[in-house]
Amino acid sequence: MGTFGVSWNRDFQEINYPNKRTTETQRSQCALAVPRLEATGATQRNEEERAFSLIFEYFFIWKSHMAMRIEPYETHQLDAVICLSLRAWTPVFDSIQKVMDFEVYREFYPDWRVSQQNAVKGVCGAEDTNVWVAINADSIVGFVAVKLDSETSMGEIYMVAVDPDFQGHGIGSALTQFALDWMKDAGMSVAMVETGGDPGHAPARHTYEKLGFRLLPIARYFKKL
Repeated sequence: MGTFGVSWNRDFQEINYPNKRTTETQRSQCALAVPRLEATGATQRNEEERAFSLIFEYFFIWKSHMAMRIEPYETHQLDAVICLSLRAWTPVFDSIQKVMDFEVYREFYPDWRVSQQNAVKGVCGAEDTNVWVAINADSIVGFVAVKLDSETSMGEIYMVAVDPDFQGHGIGSALTQFALDWMKDAGMSVAMVETGGDPGHAPARHTYEKLGFRLLPIARYFKKL
């Protein structure tokens, strides 16, 4: 599969927002959204504001992706991937600490930065993991790691992160969709991703649900002994 920049038109069409396939026709007609709403009688102020919001979101997603490409990870990029990951996960671990028993949290994460740095390093070097990076203006702004299980025909988005300076512009969605397309091409029939239920993981949950993932409620309890 080529870089994301080469296959942009196909990949953009696969992004779901909001709960519909975004096609070339929809993008070219998005500027007509407000007049069309008025023509059909939907003239309430909240509908107009929603239309403008959609227009701007489509525009920023398009702008971000036009300057961004997705390429296979290379070993010399490890430091950059670790750096953006630690920055991206700082608010996440702050959130986890607030909802988790402190003694249990300290047992799991005596220094979360060290453990996560080692986790990213391990994932990027694992033979059973495929990793790609999102590049914008020659800077690495995100990455995604995927594992495949041929016995169950299930692919797992094992790790994904976007630099905080580039969050909110669809890069996480693009990385996730890229991974889903690659899994399907590799013969997988099911995709899985795990994330937290705490407030710090809310953006991740939104991204996955927007792309069609559905939640399997699982309760996981911890107690310090």
